[in-house]
Amino acid sequence: MTNPNAFILRAEQIAADQQSFSHPWNSNSELSGTQLGRKVGLQRTGVNFIRVPPGKESFIYHSHHAND
Repeated sequence: MTNPNAFILRAEQIAADQQSFSHPWNSNSELSGTQLGRKVGLQRTGVNFIRVPPGKESFIYHSHHAND
């Protein structure tokens, strides 16, 4: 049986793995966050905790034509 506590993350764990990144085509893009799904062992679903600072943008304008 799976340990139910394996799916609980503390704020310190999330902050420790935080990464910053930006989109190369948008100079105003700035994000920082953690891939929560990977931390709890998810393999086919992505769950992310992302912060975008005030005055910044996430990525370039885009749209999705299909679901993954």
